[in-house]
Parts: sequence; structure tokens; C-alpha cells
Amino acid sequence: MTELEKAIEDEVQRRLAERAQPAAPTVYTVDEAAAVLRVSRSTVYKMIGDGELTPTRVSRRVLIPGSEVERLLAPARGDRVSA
Repeated sequence: MTELEKAIEDEVQRRLAERAQPAAPTVYTVDEAAAVLRVSRSTVYKMIGDGELTPTRVSRRVLIPGSEVERLLAPARGDRVSA
């Protein structure tokens, strides 16, 4: 197998692996956000009330954007938060 064939094979395998992984939701329900954050539903509602989480409301549903959940998890994961 030539280097080019090996590179193509590796790329094909990488792309297949990406497709096999389920995509993270772009929005979470309150229950889903609570599970990801490992807190209770009431804590999620308190975080919304305190301004720690910014929800999106669709009719009567409260949805939490995935970016908000990731923002809260970033410091816990050791990621650098730029000032």
C-alpha cells in the first residue's frame, strides 16, 4: 500500500468514525441540562433565575442552548477561559 493509499484509507476511517458518534443536541430540556450538569431540575431553574444560564423559550417550553451548558462545563473540564 502506498503512502497516498494509506492516507486515503485513514481519512475514510476517520470520517466513518465521526458519523458513528451521535451528535450532541444543540438545545437541552431542563431535565437534560440537569443530567449533563449533574444537578437537580430546581438548581437549573435557580441558575436561570440568577442569570447563570440563559434559556430560550419556545412557547411554554424552556430550552437551554448547548453552548450555555458547554460554557458552564468548560472551567470544570480544565479548559482555559479567555478573559
